[in-house]
Amino acid sequence: GDEVNIRIDGFRYEGVVMYMTGEDCHIMWTKSSNVNTLNRDGMSIEEQKKIFGWPGINPTERKVKTKYPRIKLNNEKSCSHNKSECKMTCKMIINGLYF
Repeated sequence: GDEVNIRIDGFRYEGVVMYMTGEDCHIMWTKSSNVNTLNRDGMSIEEQKKIFGWPGINPTERKVKTKYPRIKLNNEKSCSHNKSECKMTCKMIINGLYF
């Protein structure tokens, strides 16, 4: 449920950690910005596939990956103690991305 970001090839990606395996974070990227900002919301499945991918499935047209070691990511908002800053549980945040 933590919100993270990373810079890859001049793009800033923002996303949510869906789950972890060891120190690796599996991320659902939700936003990409450079000159333009792209949001996953409202995109077709085909556009999401090209730009963002899904946890475990890297995008087809960008170099960002969907799994990174925790140490390579910048933390924006923490979902520590199973609560986010907006008082939603991590599970609620993650479920909101899938449905």
